[in-house]
Amino acid sequence: MTLHGPDGAAKDVGPGELLVLPLGWEGEWTIHEKTRKLYILHPV
Repeated sequence: MTLHGPDGAAKDVGPGELLVLPLGWEGEWTIHEKTRKLYILHPV
């Protein structure tokens, strides 16, 4: 998948990778193939 941030930056994420997004992150996900996402929310 590719994440597109509000500043125009793009980040590719592949199988087995960990992604940490900052609190309040907004953007779009482009899914290239079947993907499983696991969300963990950590209180600050």
